[in-house]
Amino acid sequence: MSALTLAQFIQQCKRKTRYGDPSVTTDSITADIVHYTNQRRFRLWRRYPWAWSIYEFTLALVAGTINYTLDVLVGDIVAIDNGNGGYFKKRTLKRYLQWHKGSQTSDESTSDNPSDYVRMGQDEATDALKIKVWPEPASAANRTGWAKKRIARYAVADIATNTDFGYFPEEVLDVLESGVIADIYEAQGKTAESVAKNQYFQAEMERMVKEEAVEEDSEEQRDPPDYMIFHRRKRGGTTVT
Repeated sequence: MSALTLAQFIQQCKRKTRYGDPSVTTDSITADIVHYTNQRRFRLWRRYPWAWSIYEFTLALVAGTINYTLDVLVGDIVAIDNGNGGYFKKRTLKRYLQWHKGSQTSDESTSDNPSDYVRMGQDEATDALKIKVWPEPASAANRTGWAKKRIARYAVADIATNTDFGYFPEEVLDVLESGVIADIYEAQGKTAESVAKNQYFQAEMERMVKEEAVEEDSEEQRDPPDYMIFHRRKRGGTTVT
């Protein structure tokens, strides 16, 4: 958890750019900076399944049910253990319909062990992700999943509640700050300074990606990330990877 609060972060940005009064937290400039902060947080969140963003959840399969609404904190699925030594494959809706409408089976399925999923939008009330699994479960079972934990948008009112950057480690807040300052410079009409800061923000994001041990998900065969290997060992009492 970061020790830096939202108020301190905004004050730092104001002082460094001489944009607004650092002691004032209710003006339009403050509202703009909170907006810039949110947009840069979301951009950093989308860029990669960062190791510090991983959230473990449970998919409770029900016999005869293919439609599921996931934990509301699941922002993007990284992997779901299929209970058969592998992981659910993410499929397109077109591929799912080929199986479902054509009475075909999944490439790696067994009759009672779903092995594939397809994204089906979000719940209108909660924004929780919805998925379909295939083939249809024949019995109830819990499956462990890993996701990028969803982050919430800051509001100006959060400045007064000692809100911290708990989702983002202290070590990456300088990158976030550079992006926010780029937006402030743009608002001030300082084009050259804005471009330079934004380039730094982009370069640092790419550097962070290269430093991450987790590779981007694909359909290619590869070793699973360590946290999944440890989950299997804990569940099965084995050291097989």
